[in-house]
Amino acid sequence: MEPIPETTEADRQYGPFEYENRDLVEHLVSVSQDVRQIVPECVGMSLSMIDQGVTFTVVATDSRTAMLDAVQFADDGPCQQAIRDGTRVAYDNDDVLSEARWSVYAAVTAAHGVRSTLSLPVMADDVAVAGFNIYGATPDAFAGRHEAVADLLGAWAEGAVTDADLGFGTLDVARRAPELLRAATRLAAASAMLSQARGLTVPEAENRLRGAAVRAGVPLAHLADSVIEVLTSG
Repeated sequence: MEPIPETTEADRQYGPFEYENRDLVEHLVSVSQDVRQIVPECVGMSLSMIDQGVTFTVVATDSRTAMLDAVQFADDGPCQQAIRDGTRVAYDNDDVLSEARWSVYAAVTAAHGVRSTLSLPVMADDVAVAGFNIYGATPDAFAGRHEAVADLLGAWAEGAVTDADLGFGTLDVARRAPELLRAATRLAAASAMLSQARGLTVPEAENRLRGAAVRAGVPLAHLADSVIEVLTSG
């Protein structure tokens, strides 16, 4: 397993990032190899981090990865809902591994190499702090294995959901990691500069920038770049 180019670029430009006191990308590569010991059919794995607001992805290096491009669907998966809302998503025991409503996408994405997925939120004090999405090349790749994978990853086994991301949607999100991190870095810089220039706290300056972008109907990242340019030149 190896990182996709955008994960490597994000880590090189804006990292290194840490996960459980280890280099995040190195940890993801290492633990993905361990996952493949449990699930030999594993062809990819993504880790979504709330603090950074980005996703990092590794994929298998064999020929199957040529078919792993994203076919996205409109709805979020339950794991993404847990990450976005920052809370547990409750499931009846009978439903933990039987989210049939997501399986309708299997036929659409079958030609892209992903036949099954396992989504696992990582919890801290009943709040989701991260989420793993693991991708299998066979329909039964995770059958009877979700608890072992959850234990290995330190994830919440009771929150396991299968086939919620058969389109490998996290791959597309991971490809945007450098862009998202750049925007966050520029926003932080613009907020710091504006706070100093206008006697605001940094959070107040950031809120002012966000509000101004909404009112003007311009992308927040573009506004941040403009503020930096104006305050730097002045």
